[in-house]
Amino acid sequence: MASGVGAEVLIEPIVYLGMAGLVVPLARRLGLNEILTFLLLGVIIGPGALGQLEILQPYLLTNTEQIALLADLGVIFLMFTIGLELSPTRLYAMRRLIGGVGGLQIVITAILLTMVMMAFGFSEEHAILFGMAMSLSSTAMVMHLLSERRALASPLGRANFGVLLAQDLAVIPLLFAVSSLASDDAGTVDLTVLALGIGQAIIVVIAMYSIGRLVARPFLVHSQFGGRAGFMAIILLIMFAMSAGAELGGLSASLGALLAGLVFASTASRHQIEADIEPFKTLLLGLFFLTSGMLLPLSSMIANLPLVLLLIILMMIIKVAVISALMLLFRQGRSVTIESAFLLA
Repeated sequence: MASGVGAEVLIEPIVYLGMAGLVVPLARRLGLNEILTFLLLGVIIGPGALGQLEILQPYLLTNTEQIALLADLGVIFLMFTIGLELSPTRLYAMRRLIGGVGGLQIVITAILLTMVMMAFGFSEEHAILFGMAMSLSSTAMVMHLLSERRALASPLGRANFGVLLAQDLAVIPLLFAVSSLASDDAGTVDLTVLALGIGQAIIVVIAMYSIGRLVARPFLVHSQFGGRAGFMAIILLIMFAMSAGAELGGLSASLGALLAGLVFASTASRHQIEADIEPFKTLLLGLFFLTSGMLLPLSSMIANLPLVLLLIILMMIIKVAVISALMLLFRQGRSVTIESAFLLA
């Protein structure tokens, strides 16, 4: 009996799984980086390149909005597995990296980049938005690179994670700042509103972690009666519920997933959970990088290529300089400082 699923519905998973299972292993054998391979493939098959050829459109990934939603799951799975390898004690030990290097890096980098944009003649509002956005780094990219090298538990991994966690926590105050810029008093940022945003972020994190700890263990005990399928259903339920809760609280879903991982980090099932989640994380994270490449506005970038390249170079110089100075100020090793600066830039 026919299932009713049209062949066109299966085109997108066939294309993606074909790349993940055939093209990426070939790229690895040639010594190419997995992330770069997915990004380049995304650019090639995206709407700005082969996607413009009408004859190929039925055979390419064209529904970028739906794919992007699915790709976000890759970041959620990544942050969840990172949380499984942490503990509140280890996070407390990293407080100088999170609050010191991470917090100061956002503020100083945002100010310097804002000044650069204003020097290029951009409006004050656009310059501030650019500075805030570019002060952040890609958690998915940096943590995936460190995970591939099994360096998450190393001094390098801890240093980078501290900065990235500070950036995730900064989402609420940065969104408040964007709202201030969009108000009638555009061009100014209310410091009181920023302080309220920071306070809200702290309250949301503490509340979510406490509730997660309260419900996780009874749920795990109950799931044992449902076998392995029931066990995984409970794990995924809590992970997605905490991710959604973080979004509702104004934080990122990836931070909620990290908190869910922290909840399970102290349980006896941690290693089993990590082994079961790993294949999903790898495949979905690849989809995240693929869609990142597809969504690049190639036409705008090419039209403004000299300015784009100049801003990229200036941004990297500023971020490397700021992160290096802060890492040394907070007594990180020279090799960790240099590598962290370039990874986060």
